[in-house]
Amino acid sequence: TGGTVNFTDANADIIDLATVLPHLTTAMTISGTGADKITVRRPSASPLFRIFNVVSPAVVNLTGLTLTGGNSNNAVGGGIANAGTLTVTACAITGNTAGSSGGGGIFSFGRLTVLDSTVSGNSALSGGGVASSTSSPPFTAASTFTNLVNTTLSGNTVTGTGALGGGFYNGNGLSYLVNCTITGNSAPA
Repeated sequence: TGGTVNFTDANADIIDLATVLPHLTTAMTISGTGADKITVRRPSASPLFRIFNVVSPAVVNLTGLTLTGGNSNNAVGGGIANAGTLTVTACAITGNTAGSSGGGGIFSFGRLTVLDSTVSGNSALSGGGVASSTSSPPFTAASTFTNLVNTTLSGNTVTGTGALGGGFYNGNGLSYLVNCTITGNSAPA
């Protein structure tokens, strides 16, 4: 499962997923015409599954999409689970849930970069928006990492015993947040 998918339609389109997509296991680029134009969603009547699962050593680029409705059925990554190298650009990751696990919007074990995107309205036990649990020490430039740039994390929630990080949670590893807006996220006191 590799290659390039380019959506070119200027009209707003919704792609309803009836079943889980194949894991992304090789180099893959999926480009939409804008997060306000291309929505990929799991309808509420469908079985529970996340939208994308990036498997190591895959290098995946997602651009100009909205990903919504993912439900990982209490596994990590309600919208996206990443164990490879994932770059998310100009996307909206919204309305996904990881239930009693981590990363309602995105969970990353690998290299994650999120640019010019919005992660909002997601829920989990830890990292309602984004959760990262990457490499073990020693941390180097070659280590896995999470890099968020010009990204908004808003309206994400965590609930339950041991809940941590309404918007963002780093369990281990290197994380960089540059010029990000983190607002309106919630976690129990």
